[in-house]
Amino acid sequence: MSALLSVRDLCVRFRTMGPLKALATGTKAPFIDAVCGISFEIHKGETLALVGESGSGKSTVARTMIGLQRAVSGSISFQGQELTKLSAAERKPYLRRMAMT
Repeated sequence: MSALLSVRDLCVRFRTMGPLKALATGTKAPFIDAVCGISFEIHKGETLALVGESGSGKSTVARTMIGLQRAVSGSISFQGQELTKLSAAERKPYLRRMAMT
């Protein structure tokens, strides 16, 4: 049975300072990896709970799955359709069937 939702090697990165400030201060990595390398599948009838400490990336994963946050790398597919490559308009029909609670 194929997965209803599949997340593979998801990585999400946030900028910690602007490029000019990073250049001026000599900071080599003005980013922080909020989520890196997370993978899971959800099949029809299953429920998944992401559990972790505050700030561990649970909401970031959920926001990325529904398109509110952009992934740096990895893939998110829903019913076999790769969502990370779709525009917001193309993603809309799939997102109507997804929710964060």
